[in-house]
Amino acid sequence: MPILVAQELGIDIKPIARTTGKPAPNPALHTRALVKIQDGCDRFCSYCIVPHVRGELWSRPESEIIDEVARLAREGTPEIVLTGIHLGLYGAGHDTGLADLLAKLVEIEGLGRIRLSSIELREVTPELVELIAASPKLCKHLHIPLQHGSNAVLAAMNRHYTVEEFAERANYLASAVDDLALTTDIIVGFPGETDADFERTVEIVGSIGFSRLHVFKFSPRKGTPAAGLDGQIPKDVKEKRSAELIALGEDLAARFASRYIGKELIVSIERRQGEYLSGMSDNYIRVMCAGPDELIGALAEVRIEKQEDATLYGRVLGPR
Repeated sequence: MPILVAQELGIDIKPIARTTGKPAPNPALHTRALVKIQDGCDRFCSYCIVPHVRGELWSRPESEIIDEVARLAREGTPEIVLTGIHLGLYGAGHDTGLADLLAKLVEIEGLGRIRLSSIELREVTPELVELIAASPKLCKHLHIPLQHGSNAVLAAMNRHYTVEEFAERANYLASAVDDLALTTDIIVGFPGETDADFERTVEIVGSIGFSRLHVFKFSPRKGTPAAGLDGQIPKDVKEKRSAELIALGEDLAARFASRYIGKELIVSIERRQGEYLSGMSDNYIRVMCAGPDELIGALAEVRIEKQEDATLYGRVLGPR
């Protein structure tokens, strides 16, 4: 799970050991719980050390996952986040996959909703899209890392898609799933990134219309191919490019949130923040609302009345 996504969801990331035969320990929170279902990565992006240190692909047994999610549902956890280093490769090498698992999880009695942490572009299958579109128990939110808007930089990163492929898939997702939030990661200052490469990134990010950006400045990791590439970008250039993309991301997030003024959203109420209750909608918008503390740790229907930047404000219509 991307660190910034975790922070915004109020999740404390802790490593969870792979298990065989026993449920893995779960860092459960009052309003949200992580369930790790996968580990390992074999994609070897040129900037990433993870495949070198996390080993081969591993998928947690389906029965363990179902048992843990059922327990969390019985305990009243309103939102469960499925996590993994490479979530979309759950079940790789076995006769199952992420969509198969989700189809079983949404049938669990008392389940609030499930959020996917992060998934790669080519692992968003038609079956997965159909499930998200059809089930109210699956959050209308996909975090799909783009990383860059230049095909030359994507190739240097060893990312296995083109900008055009990503944009085409994003358009398909927007038409297939109503109210879908599409969030992404962008790396600025990758070695060799030209002004034209960066401007292309700004252009494609704006045209796709992500609902939120997580922007990272490239930092070389010892032992990765990218650390030894020529054309390392000066710090001040990375800072400037990062600031520009962050500002764009804030504008995109505000535009996405503005769609919901006058509408109802289902919000997982997390905590009290001053005079308001604070929570997250299923499509990843921060919502502040007036209501009793008894709603903390529950899903509530909220009618949106106003907006401040990317945050929405409304009134609780009742528990969901």
